[in-house]
Amino acid sequence: MSAAKRVVATSTGRVDLLPLGVGYLCIGLGIGSYWIVTAIFSYDGTIDGPIYAIAIAIWSLVLVALGLSTARRDRHLLRETAVNVGVASVSLVFALAIAELGLRVFPPAILEPTIQASMMIENPYGTGSYRLASNHRRLGRQGSLSIVMDTNSKAMRGREVTVEKPTNKKRIAFLGDSFTFGSADSVQNSFVGVFESLVDTSLNQVLNFGVGGYSTPDELLQLKEQVMPFRPDVVFVCFYAGNDMFESYFGLHRKQFVDGSWTLVRDYSRIPETLRPDRARPEPSTDSSLRLMSLLGYGNRALYADLRRTTSLYQQRQLDLTVSEDFTETTFWCWADYPPVALAAVDTVLAAFEGIREVCEKEGIQLLIIGLPATQQVFAKHLRGPGYDANRPQSFVARYAKTKGIPYLDMLPTMRSYARRSDEKLFWDDGHLDNHGNFIIGMALATFYQAVAKTEFETDQ
Repeated sequence: MSAAKRVVATSTGRVDLLPLGVGYLCIGLGIGSYWIVTAIFSYDGTIDGPIYAIAIAIWSLVLVALGLSTARRDRHLLRETAVNVGVASVSLVFALAIAELGLRVFPPAILEPTIQASMMIENPYGTGSYRLASNHRRLGRQGSLSIVMDTNSKAMRGREVTVEKPTNKKRIAFLGDSFTFGSADSVQNSFVGVFESLVDTSLNQVLNFGVGGYSTPDELLQLKEQVMPFRPDVVFVCFYAGNDMFESYFGLHRKQFVDGSWTLVRDYSRIPETLRPDRARPEPSTDSSLRLMSLLGYGNRALYADLRRTTSLYQQRQLDLTVSEDFTETTFWCWADYPPVALAAVDTVLAAFEGIREVCEKEGIQLLIIGLPATQQVFAKHLRGPGYDANRPQSFVARYAKTKGIPYLDMLPTMRSYARRSDEKLFWDDGHLDNHGNFIIGMALATFYQAVAKTEFETDQ
């Protein structure tokens, strides 16, 4: 057929689909596309910042391009295309159904229900707080890294140990929250693991009692009920400036086991309305009734986290500290002047430290306190400014330790110094220490322990 005849034939049979393309654009910018984009690109049902904008823009352009391209086709070609698309869609649905069935019958390790279950159990003593489950394994992710979090038969992180104390060894117990439990990609790369690698294990045994979400009162209770049977010689208490103050204030019953899962039940009526969170912040879930979508979510989660990590590195180093009026935010505790409710929280923390000190003194245990900084404190341009003091939360603990003669190590100066000499980020995007941050703290703890403890000690050169 000649070019002229083809133009005539197609001009009489052409279907104008440009309005459909405009419709596609509206859908792409509307609510419907948000659900589609989050279903494809997000692991927790939300996409924020530039990632969301880029994803929506790409989706819109694809829809418009589809409308414009189909507008140039004749009726017969359009009909054939529709049939082909229909067959392909049915085949795709059938293939996904088979894949879903296969994942249900033979689930991969990352989708095993036991890995997704909570690591927490109710405190067997019934005195409040909670404990880690023993012999538990759970999968986590930080960017593209898979992190297996597991506990031994004594419900602590690390290798198997006996309750009975080994002869001719000092026992060094670490108490703290998720930072102490470990946020590196392995137990060995956590700061407790790094510390352990630097002590002479023929003379020392390191026990990690860290529990995610713990505060100082939780650690006091844990020391009395769970730690003391192991007869430690040295106890490190790791105070995290990011949330220990407000978590301590909400007490030992702020997390409760309700309907088969753990739920935060903070009593916000105890704080002024102006200092309460604007909205509830449920933890994102990576579980899904569809195994296929759950499996896809793990890959997308890694991609999303890596993109955020890359794009935020420069911005984080340009941070200027902005204090929050939300009692449960990290930077709230960087106000230069505390309101009465914040001072009450400080008193709660210091009272728990005093209880820990009394137990250790009675049992002849050496007590050491470590101050762990939050990412905002480490990367703030200036430690102090109009109305704020980035070192404020640690200052109360440091003053208490000095008054009581307790060796205290503040990690904020070390972390800030390293951050200005290196391009390493030091923290994951969720605020926990990455491998580099864990290594720096582990090394500092080893040096600190060498200086204050009376024990044989060696470091690798």
